[in-house]
Amino acid sequence: MNRIFCEFTGDDPAVQKEAVELLARCFEVWAERKIAFKGKFPFREFSFVARNQAGQVVGHLGIIPFEMKNRSGKMLKMAGVASVAVAPECRKQGIAGMLCQSAAGWAEKNDFDAMPLYTSACRVYEKNGWQLTGSGARFLQSPTPSSGCGSWKPNDQLSDEKKEFIIKCYDSAPTLTGQVVRTMDAYDAMSWQRLFSKAGFQWQFSGNGYILSVDNVICECCNFPTIPPGIDQVFLSEYDVECQKFLDAGWNIPNTPESLPPCWDGETVMMKLLPGKSLPEDIFYPLAHKF
Repeated sequence: MNRIFCEFTGDDPAVQKEAVELLARCFEVWAERKIAFKGKFPFREFSFVARNQAGQVVGHLGIIPFEMKNRSGKMLKMAGVASVAVAPECRKQGIAGMLCQSAAGWAEKNDFDAMPLYTSACRVYEKNGWQLTGSGARFLQSPTPSSGCGSWKPNDQLSDEKKEFIIKCYDSAPTLTGQVVRTMDAYDAMSWQRLFSKAGFQWQFSGNGYILSVDNVICECCNFPTIPPGIDQVFLSEYDVECQKFLDAGWNIPNTPESLPPCWDGETVMMKLLPGKSLPEDIFYPLAHKF
């Protein structure tokens, strides 16, 4: 077996161009992203790469740094794991494990609290210390099919005034455990600019608040007085006061084994808690920020 070298390369654009090529070989969605984003990563992501003796990138793991809050407002420093790939001809050589261990050591050294990820390949990560975790959320369905479509506005129809209104509402809402800190840096994965650019995001407004729908699942409510037509599913923190409105209206947990919305494409949340760190049990992973 060829010797494999694993290294941290930060957000070096030359290395990430190689990583995008690898990801495009491994996943159809990345073949599309390679074209859409011109061979670059679309937001800030730190890379760990594995190289063979010829210097070729044969493995990649990305870290998306972001912050969440607990209910008291304390910041939780998260190292989100994404863009993981191993070249098809190099699989079953322990490369994914090497990348996971390197990334975990880096995250611990840089004082992160935990390393969340979304995956359908749970066994790969369980071997390296990740565990399945509850979402801290309620996934509910309407008891009756919705009639009407409501007055939803997609992202590309939002005025600057509406965007400012959303930001003000979000920043002034009661803090939930897992509330993501949205920045004003367009290169951040958790920035307002990126949120407002995503396809499938639709908004509805009241006098003092808004509702956000992602792929026809309500995933964020702020001071919205009524349940709007046109949406039959909701995914909110179980501690969100807005969630109670849906429970009071008879919305219930679907009669299926899945606890997450179908737009998560069969993936689930896993978490690696770093040494000396702890997280609240009621932590919430919002659909609007799935990476």
